[in-house]
Amino acid sequence: MHRFRTCLFALAALAAVVIPSPAADKDVVSREFQVVQEQVRTARDRVLPALVRVQPIIEAFAGGRKISRTGFGSGIVTGPQGYVITNYHVAGKATSCICVMANKEEVPARLIGGDPWTDIAVIQLDWTKYSGNTITWAVLGDSDRMEEGDFVLAMGSPFALTRTVTFGIISCRDRSLGVMEIEGEQKTGQFNTWIQIDALINPGNSGGPLVNLRGEVVGINARGGAGMGFAIPINIVKEVSRQLIAQGKVDRSWLGMRFQPMEKFKKRFLGEVATGGVLVADVEEDSPASRAGIRPGDVIVSLGGTPVHARFEEEIYPIAKRVADQRIGTALAVDYVRDKQRMSVSLTTEPLEKVEGDEVEFKEWGFTAKEITRAYARETRLADARGILITGSVNGSIAEKAGFSSGDILRRIAGEDVNDLAHFRALYEKINRSDENRVVARILKGGRNPRVAVVKLESLRKDRAKEPSKDEPNDKDPEGAPAEEKAPDEVRGGTHRFSGRS
Repeated sequence: MHRFRTCLFALAALAAVVIPSPAADKDVVSREFQVVQEQVRTARDRVLPALVRVQPIIEAFAGGRKISRTGFGSGIVTGPQGYVITNYHVAGKATSCICVMANKEEVPARLIGGDPWTDIAVIQLDWTKYSGNTITWAVLGDSDRMEEGDFVLAMGSPFALTRTVTFGIISCRDRSLGVMEIEGEQKTGQFNTWIQIDALINPGNSGGPLVNLRGEVVGINARGGAGMGFAIPINIVKEVSRQLIAQGKVDRSWLGMRFQPMEKFKKRFLGEVATGGVLVADVEEDSPASRAGIRPGDVIVSLGGTPVHARFEEEIYPIAKRVADQRIGTALAVDYVRDKQRMSVSLTTEPLEKVEGDEVEFKEWGFTAKEITRAYARETRLADARGILITGSVNGSIAEKAGFSSGDILRRIAGEDVNDLAHFRALYEKINRSDENRVVARILKGGRNPRVAVVKLESLRKDRAKEPSKDEPNDKDPEGAPAEEKAPDEVRGGTHRFSGRS
């Protein structure tokens, strides 16, 4: 009996230790919540002062005219030099920007460079126009250290509102979204996966920072919807932004191959011949790969002596990036398998060409046109990249009356073939200076159907006849003001206090 009582007392004491009371549970949860709350506040305070609202002025084209439009987005200051990282689709085509700082002061900024392939742009604040006493910048972290389930903060200015913070977790650290279109024909997403988050992302959050609980920027928010957000990993951003700051662009190599993962295809068509590799899904015409004889269906097993393997979609991006990161003009050994036979070839990389061409307004004729890039010609199955792409014409203009409309390709004018946009600009100026009242043009309607058009220039000649002679006296300066009023000729994230003005 004594032993039984002793056991009962021991079990009761153990239960008191092992099974806490409901009040004790509540205290533990409360303390744990307070720890996370303090981490969130600390991370917020380290980064939020470096967040800016970006208001770009963008040169755009609509209805045959060049126009200026504005937009809104977010950005993050990354150093005392005033460099701000944002998205290409926010400011990559900006002619100028206004950034709203943490103290609500507006500071002008200029575009340093943009990279549509990763949707990154860098702008630089003009500190000479800043009247504040301090500047704050953020620390860039390591996105490779992030894992699914990690807490993150998404910061930005949704709908051009005052800065906001949303809270969530990383849902997937390497989400594949495929190659997407931004800003018209331009492509993005070929060389990187995305960090998927459940923190709320709305229009205007683009370009803002994704922040871990240490207060480090681990991504740049880019897109969102349906309860999901996607950010560009900061390790990609750091690599791209360094090149943009150094040279205003990112140089990449190209071989002309598009890859596809091996899952399912290997077992059905290749048997057990290849234990690794990546499938060639497409080969572009007149590319290093096509000239070397590589064909769709071949399996690349080695690039530059290094084995490659992509079983799933997200494993494609590092392989594409490995090619792009080669120095342009590099001879790259490629081993591949065809019909169960292993073969080797050496390919010399060429520059990755831009997809979207430059666009220009031809005001006197009332239309806008764009350069035809080789990439655009390949994608739209044009025979070559000669000519210019009409993107719009003004109602009642010379071009509209000649039948120029969006999607047409102008191939020949005034008896001369049009090689490219620069060549047409020279021909255009020559025609305008001449006394010709009409010139014949050859166009491809919709980019396909040949048609002859007559460009009537009588109205242009009449307008020129009405202009005042250059020999006539003018008491206005070129700006229109009276002549007598003309005027005579190691960095860490943190805060820096200005000591003076330059």
